[in-house]
Amino acid sequence: MALDTADRPVRPLMAAEVLRMVEHDLLHDADRVELLNGVLVEKVSKGAPHELLKERVLHWLAPGLGADRYRVRVESALVVPDGISLPEPDLMVLDAVSRPELPSSALLVIEVADTSLRYDRSVKPPLYAASGVPEYWSIDARGRDVRVYTEPGPTGYRAYRTVSEGRLAASVVDVAALDVDALFA
Repeated sequence: MALDTADRPVRPLMAAEVLRMVEHDLLHDADRVELLNGVLVEKVSKGAPHELLKERVLHWLAPGLGADRYRVRVESALVVPDGISLPEPDLMVLDAVSRPELPSSALLVIEVADTSLRYDRSVKPPLYAASGVPEYWSIDARGRDVRVYTEPGPTGYRAYRTVSEGRLAASVVDVAALDVDALFA
């Protein structure tokens, strides 16, 4: 039976509480959850299209990466200022100087969506913007496009554009432009 909380106050989980749960071995990678707006949300299984696109994006980023320029985190938590969210983007590009165990910002965040597009385009942009991530890409495996969010502010990104063909250059990370046609080939 589902719990009816309509007439009861509900307290969100805090990011610090979830981090303690991980530290005390109460939550594991195998649990496949991420904290979004105070709720542990189950991550959907990643299908072949998702993994192929993520692999292609990593291949695109690889020539520009190195210990002296950039580092990439894969499915790692980002500590956002709201205190009730720990999103785990598919890819985060960090500067080489930054070495925190759990970063609070990134140069570029990339989410690949097969079945999680609603979260990736409605719930996550305000979280990444509030963290000061200058550029966020949401790659839609089914719709075959990349939504590029820019101009972060405290409540979200002020601008976005959708790219479905041609070349796409990251504005903050100095790597060659991504061939969007090849990404979805």
